[in-house]
Amino acid sequence: MSLCQCGCGKETKIINVTITRLGYKKGDYFKFIKGHKPNKKLIIHCENCNKNIVRKLSHAVKNKNNFCSINCHNKFQIGKESTTKGKPHYWNKGENNSSKRPEVREKLRNAMLDREIRPEWREKIRKFHLGKKHSEETKEKIRISLKNRILTEEHKRKIGLANKGKKLSEETKRKLSEVNWSRTDKREEIIKKITTPQMREKQRQRKLKEWKDPVFRERTIQKVVEAITRRPTSYETELNKILIKLQPNEWKYTGDGSFLIGYKNPDFVNVNGKKICIEVFHSYYKKRGFGTVENYKKIRTEQFLKFGWNTIFIDETQLNEESVKNLLIDKKVVG
Repeated sequence: MSLCQCGCGKETKIINVTITRLGYKKGDYFKFIKGHKPNKKLIIHCENCNKNIVRKLSHAVKNKNNFCSINCHNKFQIGKESTTKGKPHYWNKGENNSSKRPEVREKLRNAMLDREIRPEWREKIRKFHLGKKHSEETKEKIRISLKNRILTEEHKRKIGLANKGKKLSEETKRKLSEVNWSRTDKREEIIKKITTPQMREKQRQRKLKEWKDPVFRERTIQKVVEAITRRPTSYETELNKILIKLQPNEWKYTGDGSFLIGYKNPDFVNVNGKKICIEVFHSYYKKRGFGTVENYKKIRTEQFLKFGWNTIFIDETQLNEESVKNLLIDKKVVG
């Protein structure tokens, strides 16, 4: 039995003769009763959201496609038994998303951990993401998801193995250092973390274990000796460039021990008859050696002043052309 597809609900007759040009096949049913047409339409409501939709009468009568979208169809089918497999439907969005179920997520995670990605795949993935930039909204979501995240020991070990042997360029190291230390909260967090008794003891035990290795011990001693004897230092080199630019033929580098004032070695001395010397330093090391920077300056000034020498002190924050020029003006070295 077949119903007329115009939507009238009446039965059509059986085709007795095959007519190829009309698409008739003996034994089939006619699609329409004589005189009925397929152009009649009906306004019905979506079975899920009650939105008005236009359907052919034939579709409306047979209860076909009475949904405004596939999403409405999926929502309507949630939890209902499938007519083919006897399994409940799961909509691909929202709280019933199969990928959000704990057992499915755990299964996917284990599958990804066990999978070995071939080098050519890694290269394809790298090229796919190359040049792409996250929006500010995405960056904020990533930051929140990573904040206060607790890593397992196994995860930490894998990260360590992945980064083992990688060498960062000096430019990358500088950028990372600036980003971390420019954040007050991050800086305080790092200092608090590395200065705890537990962390210090952990570092001490690690160094003692490393020091037992003769190869490590010999390499470390060589590096220490090279660092002590390396002259000029990076700060002295930078200051020398600035002095040559501001006052060429006015200052001489003596930090290599070539000139002493009362058994003390200044970094730079004036070569045009003025008893003025310059000391360039990083505050961290002076605090560690003298307690405070002010105490270091006081001791050093008194030592040179005994022999009639005035001292100009330049720390890491003043190692730029403008600051050096102002210090020289204050000491009346620059007119």
